[in-house]
Order: sequence, then C-alpha cells, then structure tokens
Amino acid sequence: AAEEEIQQEEIYGRFLKEYDVVKVYLYKDQSCKGHLVAVFKESAREMCRLSALERNIFFADVAKAATVLKKCYNPDAICYMDMEDMGDKLVYHIIPKYKEDGNFGVQQMIDYGAVYENTQRYDAIYEKMKDKFKENFLIVLPAAIITIVLLILLTSNGQYQVTEELPYNILRV
Repeated sequence: AAEEEIQQEEIYGRFLKEYDVVKVYLYKDQSCKGHLVAVFKESAREMCRLSALERNIFFADVAKAATVLKKCYNPDAICYMDMEDMGDKLVYHIIPKYKEDGNFGVQQMIDYGAVYENTQRYDAIYEKMKDKFKENFLIVLPAAIITIVLLILLTSNGQYQVTEELPYNILRV
C-alpha cells in the first residue's frame, strides 16, 4: 500500500485528502494554481463501469474537493477533465482557471511528465490546500457530534419491537 502511494504521488503529486471513494492530490504542474487530481481508489478506468452508487459518490467526493479549492483560491472558473487512459485508475482533474492568467477559456493540456516547477511555490500551495482541507473537516465536525448526541437523546427511551422480517435493498440504504 505504501509503495502504491509513492507511485501515485510520483504520477499525480502530493496527497492531500482521502474521501469515500477518492484520493485527492495536489497536481505536480501548478501552472493553474490549486490544480487537483481526484483518483478513484479502486481499479476502474472507465466511468461507464462504475455502478450508479459509485458514480454518485465519486462525483460527491470531486465536488467536496472543488469546494475546498474554491474556498482556498476563489478561481473564476473550475474545469473538470476525465482522464481514463492513465493506468488502471479513474483520474479526474479539477482545474482552477483565473482570468488574469491568460489561460482563461483555453483548453488545458495535461503533462504527466511535469516536474515540480518551483518547489517553494508548490510547497506553499500544498500547505495552504492541506490547511483548507483540515479546516473544512473541522467545520463539519461539530454538526456531526450534535447530530449523534441528538440521535442518542431522542431514541434512548424508545422501545421498538420488530414483529416481522423487514425487506431491504443494501444499494438503496
């Protein structure tokens, strides 16, 4: 697992965050400041091979990463690029676009052979993005704790009795 992570960082950049089905990396080429890569954790090269549930979770994870990017750098637009021809992973680029950079409205080219252009600049972008991902988690944490406490309080005195088998479908749960 550690070897695979090293290989993925060599290809995509530095690891930032793990969501339900996606790992997010800060892409090596930062010509578009904040360029992220969302990599589906399992082996799946094509979007059409994912189940509807996997696809929905995948795009929810991509949206979470894009939201953090938007909070961090406030780009004028965010472009998304699906790269299905890179190994056995489904790769989705989340590319911020800025009007002042001169690349606004221009098709983004992906160069997997890119190297860290300016280590100091890259490290500064990485630290800022990493902090925003942590901050995003800390914003959600109190609401999750309150929800759990309310759920426990509201259901602690309840008495439930199941009198028959209740059918369910795990994909709909």
